[in-house]
Amino acid sequence: MLYGNSYDGCACLQKRSYNANVYPPSYAYNIRNRLTASCGEGSSLSANVNRFTEQITGYDKNGNILGLKRYGQTGTST
Repeated sequence: MLYGNSYDGCACLQKRSYNANVYPPSYAYNIRNRLTASCGEGSSLSANVNRFTEQITGYDKNGNILGLKRYGQTGTST
């Protein structure tokens, strides 16, 4: 994960917090700097695997997203 400025338009860091917990997401890019995946929930990247994860399945020639898969919690639990 990048923590500095890349200046290429790619998301490098997003910090979300809830109830004093920090949820750092991770981003994956292909060779053309197109987003291919976004994941991360919990205190580390290995916590809550596939919770609130998105995967982009393809792009057209103009760079528009053709498909998106979302994985994650479907309801609430206590």
